Amino acid sequence: MNLLKLEDRQRTEGTDRSVISIARWKIRTFNEHLLKRFSSILGLDFSLIKSNPEFGNLCNYGAIAA
Repeated sequence: MNLLKLEDRQRTEGTDRSVISIARWKIRTFNEHLLKRFSSILGLDFSLIKSNPEFGNLCNYGAIAA
């Protein structure tokens, strides 16, 4: 749980979020893994995908707002 809190704090730097949703974290982690998998299968460079400004929105797709 402490590592989850640390990761959440790093990702939401600059915002005052004190509530951490495990479901939201799981969805975000799954979406990021899925994007890595797609890029690997399609032969795409994941660093280019990750540097896209919309990457965060894709990772948060379907996540519950805390």
